[in-house]
Amino acid sequence: MKVQIQDQLKAVAANIRDQRLLMCYTEQYMADRLSISVKAYDRIEKGHTRISIMNLFRIAEILDLQASTLVSLPEKKLAYPTINPYCSPPGHSRDNLKLHQLL
Repeated sequence: MKVQIQDQLKAVAANIRDQRLLMCYTEQYMADRLSISVKAYDRIEKGHTRISIMNLFRIAEILDLQASTLVSLPEKKLAYPTINPYCSPPGHSRDNLKLHQLL
């Protein structure tokens, strides 16, 4: 049973990481928003630490999701998340994406 819970924690951590990458947010940005160190945030994304319910809701809010989306466990998951190659740091323009769409 302990192994199953650890697998579920890692799945939630992967959901957080995947959504963070899709939103083009850095670990530093997330850590700053949560008022924790980057190392502590990294441990959350790697599933090495348990996420408090408060931090789960805060992470969901930052990622503009419902917390239930982060804890949902899909039957099959892609080996690598789709990463937006046109990411810009939060608060910066996304001119590369606009340019690409015009081409």
